[in-house]
Amino acid sequence: MRKYVEFGETAFKAGQVKEMLTQVLRLGGVPFRARSAERDRQTDLANVALIGRAIDEALKVSLAERNGLGRRVADALSRAAITVGNDVDEYVTRETEDTSRLNDLDAEIQSGQDRLKQLDYNIAQFEALKIDLANRFPKLSEAIR
Repeated sequence: MRKYVEFGETAFKAGQVKEMLTQVLRLGGVPFRARSAERDRQTDLANVALIGRAIDEALKVSLAERNGLGRRVADALSRAAITVGNDVDEYVTRETEDTSRLNDLDAEIQSGQDRLKQLDYNIAQFEALKIDLANRFPKLSEAIR
């Protein structure tokens, strides 16, 4: 009697093959059952809604950051305008400390404006993702709103 049965590259003990065949044949009387179409639709709806909520959350956080940063940049611009003054030759008599403060403000303002540009880009992309998600899953669009 053979101790091993070969299937392609794999060798099984004869007892293992018999046990596998018994399990397969035993399951033969149990019909395959898939979920109902309604349950599949609910699962799909939940998955699409999950993605929609993630996009909404990213939008919400980005908008809040943009609004807060926009206010801080506007405030920094106002402080810089006061520090600069309005005389034509004020830069000639400006204190070194004021020049240093202006340079620091300028760097911070530029950094803030750069971030605002990035946030605007991100927000536009998140909004496009939301539209794309609704277009890709038109039958499930109620989950995205």
